[in-house]
Amino acid sequence: MTYTQLAVAGVLAALAADHALLRTRLVRRRVFWVAYAIVLAFQLLSNGVLTGRGVVRYDERAILGWRVAYAPVEDVLFGFAMVLLTQSTWVWLGRRAARPVLPARPAPPARPAPPARPAPPARPAPPAREAMPDGPATPDGPAMPDGPAMPDRPDRPARRDRRGRASGRSG
Repeated sequence: MTYTQLAVAGVLAALAADHALLRTRLVRRRVFWVAYAIVLAFQLLSNGVLTGRGVVRYDERAILGWRVAYAPVEDVLFGFAMVLLTQSTWVWLGRRAARPVLPARPAPPARPAPPARPAPPARPAPPAREAMPDGPATPDGPAMPDGPAMPDRPDRPARRDRRGRASGRSG
């Protein structure tokens, strides 16, 4: 391949990386072109000195022959490819570092089984039901002539309805 073909391939590769691979699209931004103009000025200055004094020589058959400040135009193409690829990579890495990388969440520790509850103490047997002088014993307790039935357990009060009245049912 000639120097010209390599320079054009470098520019195409840098443009592809900027647009499709890294997706930075710097060539669409004004700031890139301002930065490139500054770099280009110093590139032409150094290339002009090196090629104008004969420190660097190019085979005339490998280049187009067009020169800018004593340097072949292919040097400008290579410089463009180098600056674009470097800045695209820099921007891409900066964007990547700016995104927070969340560590994988560890699995929560296994919860120990709750301690076994002790069995409740045995309740004493209810007293035997006896007939009261007013009448026979009923399943709800002794019969009472003037009110609701007494609860099964004398130590608990009778249930009350929404209005606070005794419901007659045992608790």
